[in-house]
This record gives sequence, C-alpha cells and structure tokens, in this order.
Amino acid sequence: MEVLTGDLMNQDDLRRAMEGVDSVFHLARAHVNSWLEYQKFEIEATRQVAECALEAGVKRLIYTGTIDSYYAGRRAGKINARTPLDPHIERRNLNAAPRRRQRKS
Repeated sequence: MEVLTGDLMNQDDLRRAMEGVDSVFHLARAHVNSWLEYQKFEIEATRQVAECALEAGVKRLIYTGTIDSYYAGRRAGKINARTPLDPHIERRNLNAAPRRRQRKS
C-alpha cells in the first residue's frame, strides 16, 4: 500500500494518485457544518473520486459509510448486516443522515 497526500477537490491530485492502481479505498471525510458544505465536500468530492477512478481504469472503488447510521442505543446489541437504521437518524451527523437533511437546508 502506498499513501499519497492531495486534495479530493483537485482532479490532478486524484489522477496522480490513481495512476496504475487497481483498487481505491475512499475513506476520506470532511468536517462539515451544513448541508451545502456536505454537498460540496462529501458528495461532490466522492463524485470526483469515482470519475477519476473510472478514467484511470481502477477496477474496484470501495466507499465507506458510517456506523453512526445504525441504532446504537442501550438495547442495540451487536451491530451486523440485519441491524436497522436508527429510527431517529435525523439527529445524527450529516454523514449518517444526508438524505433526510437535504430537505431542511
């Protein structure tokens, strides 16, 4: 594994990082405070990663979400593939609940 630094909003950095790469793990997260910032620094940045991966011939792009989407309260038990989303997901951070937040901005 090789780690390169760059800016997800800079397509030249993304292209340079993906040269000759078979797999990309997209783990980056922005610290945002609004839905507009989330759109720009999460959604748009991820779209650019995916487009550059396609352009570079990357065979596999792995995008991670957040465990914060799942109910983790007192009675949650172990979180696994059958764990439902938190019924109060709108209280979670923007990474956990972007679809519901977009209507409020």
